[in-house]
Amino acid sequence: MSTNNVEEKKNEELYNLLNILEEEFNLSKIENKNNNKNDDGDDDDVNKREDNNNNEYYKKLKDEKGLDVLINEYTTSLKISKKYNIDHNKVMGMIKKLETLYYIINLIKSFNTYHLSDEGKQYLKEGSPEFIVIKYVIQNNKCTLEDLKKNLGKIGDIGLNTNLKNRTIQLNKADKCLTCNCNLHDIQDFTQIYLDIINQYGHDEELLFAHLKNKNHTKNALNNNEMKNSCKDNNNIINNLIQDLKKRKLLEIKKNSYSHVIKTSIFKKDIKKQITDINYLLLKNEEYKKYDIKKYNFFSSGKKINKGNIHLLTKQMRTFKEIFFSLGFEEMETHNYVESSFWCFDALYIPQQHPSRDLQDTFFIKEPETCIDKFVDTEYIDNIKRVHTHGDYGSFGWNYKWKLEESKKNVLRTHTTANSCRALFKLAKEYKEAGCIKPKKYFSIDRVFRNENLDSTHLAEFHQVEGLIIDKNIGLSHLIGTLAAFYKHIGIHKLKFKPTFNPYTEPSMEIYGYHEQSKKWLEVGNSGIFRPEMLRSMGFSEEVSVIAWGLSLERPTMIKYNIKNIRDLFGYKSVGIFLLGRIDGVHYLLRLIELNLHKQIIPHVLMIFISKLFLSLFIYGGICCFCCLSNDIEKKEKKEKKYIYIIFISSILFFLYNLYNLFSYQYDSINKDAINTLYVLINILISKKNYLLIFAWIIITISYLIYINSLIKKKKKLPYVRKHYHFLLFTNVYLAFITNKVDVLIIFLSFCFFLFIFVELIRKICEHFLPSCKVIKRFISRFIDERDNKGLVVTHIYLLTGVYIPILIDIIFNKSNYINRKNQSIYNFSKANFTLYTSALNTICIGDSMAAIGGMLYPWPKIKNTNNKSCAGSLFFFISTFISLLVFNYPFEPNFLVHINIFFIISIFGALFEAYIHDIDNLVLPIFTFCIYLNITLLEYKYSKNNEKKKINSLKKFFIYLSFFTFGNNCNKLDSEDVIHILSNVYSDNKICDDDKLNSFNILDILNTRQKDIDKQVKCKMYSFLGSLLFPMFCLSQFKYYDSKTKIIIFPFTTILGLYLGSFCGHILTGRFNDYRRSKFLGTLPANVFIKK
Repeated sequence: MSTNNVEEKKNEELYNLLNILEEEFNLSKIENKNNNKNDDGDDDDVNKREDNNNNEYYKKLKDEKGLDVLINEYTTSLKISKKYNIDHNKVMGMIKKLETLYYIINLIKSFNTYHLSDEGKQYLKEGSPEFIVIKYVIQNNKCTLEDLKKNLGKIGDIGLNTNLKNRTIQLNKADKCLTCNCNLHDIQDFTQIYLDIINQYGHDEELLFAHLKNKNHTKNALNNNEMKNSCKDNNNIINNLIQDLKKRKLLEIKKNSYSHVIKTSIFKKDIKKQITDINYLLLKNEEYKKYDIKKYNFFSSGKKINKGNIHLLTKQMRTFKEIFFSLGFEEMETHNYVESSFWCFDALYIPQQHPSRDLQDTFFIKEPETCIDKFVDTEYIDNIKRVHTHGDYGSFGWNYKWKLEESKKNVLRTHTTANSCRALFKLAKEYKEAGCIKPKKYFSIDRVFRNENLDSTHLAEFHQVEGLIIDKNIGLSHLIGTLAAFYKHIGIHKLKFKPTFNPYTEPSMEIYGYHEQSKKWLEVGNSGIFRPEMLRSMGFSEEVSVIAWGLSLERPTMIKYNIKNIRDLFGYKSVGIFLLGRIDGVHYLLRLIELNLHKQIIPHVLMIFISKLFLSLFIYGGICCFCCLSNDIEKKEKKEKKYIYIIFISSILFFLYNLYNLFSYQYDSINKDAINTLYVLINILISKKNYLLIFAWIIITISYLIYINSLIKKKKKLPYVRKHYHFLLFTNVYLAFITNKVDVLIIFLSFCFFLFIFVELIRKICEHFLPSCKVIKRFISRFIDERDNKGLVVTHIYLLTGVYIPILIDIIFNKSNYINRKNQSIYNFSKANFTLYTSALNTICIGDSMAAIGGMLYPWPKIKNTNNKSCAGSLFFFISTFISLLVFNYPFEPNFLVHINIFFIISIFGALFEAYIHDIDNLVLPIFTFCIYLNITLLEYKYSKNNEKKKINSLKKFFIYLSFFTFGNNCNKLDSEDVIHILSNVYSDNKICDDDKLNSFNILDILNTRQKDIDKQVKCKMYSFLGSLLFPMFCLSQFKYYDSKTKIIIFPFTTILGLYLGSFCGHILTGRFNDYRRSKFLGTLPANVFIKK
């Protein structure tokens, strides 16, 4: 059939469809008039909503296209297909064509068709299993399970389970007999009835639902139209029935679509060919009158074009290619990612025992494992073997037994020099045939693969740029001139060279270029002249030389676009969300904040709320502290009221801001729609497992507080009472670990942390402005010791923070809690490291508590140079921590003996740290043991290859952690006379001799001097803390090109050195430099030394 005949047939079918549509539109118009007369005014809500949406669409068409839509004149593609016996797909295709002419409006709607599966057809024919089982039980009175399974087989099992579930059959457990209280005549096989209805009416969803609602179905019970009208109520029961049959795999549901066609004002039965342009020929002969001219809408906006950007590497690759082509180079054959070891190593004279050919550096192919190229003749292989084994062509060789099998192994290409070797081998063949050399310039830019650790400058897959020139009698001067011309095009005008070694080039040079922006010399490539044995083994003569150079594509791209991390070349998706694997954590934290601000990391809505809560609390606390301190300095009535007003207004703003954040909608990291924090919190509370956990927390806490109150009434020792709060915290936290509800735990710890700080702020405000209100003070004063007598009461806050921070750090910075989608990382908590959490939790809640109890039971002997700590207390700490880590880690990791060495180190160093520390250890101790676990894990990871754990030098670990114990003030137990002598010699302006008498005025003056010095000590500690943070960051930035092993080893020592430097600077800035001899380390003596007796 010719093309013209096909077009004529299509036009004829289109004309027929237009006539059909005209007829259907007229019929629908008449039907709508009759329906309007009989309409009682009750409209369906769903139809109303649909009509409203359509009316908006019609209004938009009228505004944009100038079309009037005749709503009362419509039909459907299904109706036309059934009535006129035309294929439905064909009808929809022609309707879409008419839609482009705006003759009609085409609304695509969907419907389902229902078909029986093979199993459903079997049940329709033979009956359902449940009916067969009931029938068998009734006919065989008191039949047993064994009889049923024996006679009915698999159908009996299926039917029995269904009947037992529906309680239509009872099972007597004593004699295992089945009974049914129904008569056979009263039972109908409804499953078979439903399947029969679906089989008949599955093609029409509306009709099918109507028949399914009538359980006493007969074929002529109701007219189809009457049945449809009776089915306008809720269809939930039928939907459940359909879903039940689908779950039983008796039914298959297929989704289909049809066109709802509505007539427009320009509808007509004839079609003229539309034209968009009128040329002079159409105007000359007035032929344009025969055609329809397509209307243009000059007011409608065009479609947005989502165009992509060219990748930076692609841009740089194109630049390099343009440079090579401009210099007269031609591209070598590439894209051969899988290469044989022969071309990748042996042909380049890399020995077979070279480290680069190990699994640690090269990716070997598993299937096919070996390969050898067909065009490599035996002569070339023999030449390669001879040079490797004994040496030739001026080379001494490697003097080992070369194996052909090793050279056949397939690898992922490690460098593009394999391409150069192949190209030179082909030229050697041409050289043998022609007898003369043809000068050539080749280049290649392609991917290579190496098994390297991922870091800021290395990836396992990257690109290499390679260029070579082959000619007679060319040497080093030609190479340097070519490199100068090549790098000049890149923008590097200053070059210098450094000798190096390559197995296949001699001489070899590293290329350094001067970068104008950074004012630094940077390594930009490698170069050399191919060795004689490489060329002569192929068949070239001695006068032929090859100069070559290569560089990576990624490095110049990073330099050009000022990219510090190679992973950023491929978007934020590859940014490691893993702080624990990096030592320079502050830099990473800033990077994480930057990504969050640019919406490249989408946090959870609760994380956003808690962050805003703490930020506002910090600002509010700062205002309260300022007002309290100012009120102490200026105690005038007017100014006191002024500060009260400031605190009152800031309190109202603080609560309003957080209430707004609680109810405001945010975009969540999981849900597509915006939700508020209150909705998330309610969902957490109403979850079954969550509210059971919360209820358990409340019961345990109340019970424990009642018990602690009874201990206070019995006047038990304060340290003993205080340690019960450690046990209470451990019980609640570990309960969350067992139930695997760390996400709920961190939320409640966050709110508890906020509550503790807020209550302490309220206490201080009441102390300064409302001294008569002492409710909070009375409660807290029962539990505080000498360390909390003055200033802020922070012991309980430190305890909560010490447990809270390690869990929070792992939850936020663990990369497994981030879902990578395109160029965004979405936060979603999914993984908990319980061994990491217990390393901090057990030391402070169990180890520290047992150390205090052991110290009270066995106060002697004391450990020298400590804050009155006993040997028994440290022993109790070590034993209790070690055993608790073993016991309480077993539920989470049954193979806990793998970590026994880590548990031992945590316990022993935790005991030493607890003994020598003089400050409140509730915060510092758990963070210290948490860092021990991280450092050991990092060391074991960095010193292992291919998951084969290697032993780390125990002395190395010992010295790393021993550096933490240099702080400690070497203060022995002192009596009152020693204290007086120390104070007189250190703090008084004039030294008091031993013969001088000390009176109360001397001692008071000395103690006043001491009190003034405490303020300076606080500043010195702050400078020490800043030094411990900033100095390691500075050192690591200087060692940024060193490997991770070196960074891990030097980090603890730079931390200690930073503490010393910070302390030294603090002494100078605070004017305590002359008194530096007073302190061995942080410029402080333990406070308890001065209040004894």
